[in-house]
Amino acid sequence: MFKVLLILMASVLMQAVVADPTRPPAWLGNSQPTERSQPAAENYDLQQILLSDKRQLAIINGQVLAVGEKLSGAKVMKISADSVVIKIGSKRKKLRLSTETKEVVDAQ
Repeated sequence: MFKVLLILMASVLMQAVVADPTRPPAWLGNSQPTERSQPAAENYDLQQILLSDKRQLAIINGQVLAVGEKLSGAKVMKISADSVVIKIGSKRKKLRLSTETKEVVDAQ
């Protein structure tokens, strides 16, 4: 009986550990991260922003980034409540959160 209870508790704990609250929603398509140093197209999609007293994070093209980190040649310069400023070479670009929402079809 003790072994069964232990296995059940381990199973519940593993499910809690596996769930990543910063992972982009499934409706955004492929959320697999890419190499941060890999050069890519100049299309940067700001998906989410997390601001707290201890940290400032943004999800751009499926990557969780903090100020100073790089993604595909772009360096995150500033994260605010509704936008992120990135620097690509000598140019700065402001990414804004989309105001569009998408309908969730299967919420199970």
